[in-house]
Amino acid sequence: MRVSHLIIPIIFGISSMPVFADNCGYWEYQIERVDNAKRNGGSGSQMDYWQRQRNHLEEQLSRCRRSSGDDGHKIMVASGANNQDSQESYERFVQSDVDNHQLQQLIKTCNYWIGEFNRNSSPENRAFKENACRDAKAAENRILYPQERLVIEHKRSAKECIKPNNVIDNDVKLCMQGLKEPDWVAAKEK
Repeated sequence: MRVSHLIIPIIFGISSMPVFADNCGYWEYQIERVDNAKRNGGSGSQMDYWQRQRNHLEEQLSRCRRSSGDDGHKIMVASGANNQDSQESYERFVQSDVDNHQLQQLIKTCNYWIGEFNRNSSPENRAFKENACRDAKAAENRILYPQERLVIEHKRSAKECIKPNNVIDNDVKLCMQGLKEPDWVAAKEK
């Protein structure tokens, strides 16, 4: 009778603790929560607080990985005898300090598919993950490294360069830029 009184509190205490696949998963989860809060925005003091929280959580994650010998990769055991993908690397979530709402939405989508791929490394999830993350990376590159736009300076009007029967082609475009003489205009007037 007395043993049962001891077992119930022990079981309750164990079941109330968060359960993660690995010890360091807790810190990764907390970092993801802080990142989501930062993406939603807030006042300057809130953003500073979340950044301090994130720095602290990253330090804890780093300590956890060093103490457990974890280098950030998990080995996933696949069922079945002849599955060649018996070891898959654990994909880390993507993050960016660029303050752009559209980019953050793309990163959120990328991270969703990374999570799905980490849970189930099917070919479909891999394709969704790769496409979403490629789009996020491309958007970040466009923001960080904008390309100069080619500005075409028109030397002549379209009316001066247009070909007979209102044909517009590369010759007309070159004529408008002043790179080609409109010799077809003289033929049109005759």
